[in-house]
Amino acid sequence: MGGSDDPLTNTSANGLHFCYGCHDSAEKHRQTALDRGWLVPQGVDPASVPVRLFDGLYLLDAAGKRQKVEMP
Repeated sequence: MGGSDDPLTNTSANGLHFCYGCHDSAEKHRQTALDRGWLVPQGVDPASVPVRLFDGLYLLDAAGKRQKVEMP
């Protein structure tokens, strides 16, 4: 199994709760998941990547909160 020494990997901003089916879909359709902020590339601060949720686009922070951002 993989892992990372990057401290950003284990922050709240890098954590979304997916059911098994959604997680599987994100892994199978990685470009879509990257485009929607559901996956964040290594080395990128997850707090800087907007996440598309059911009710809009958000930035997640290390405190576990979210801030709505305008849709592009």
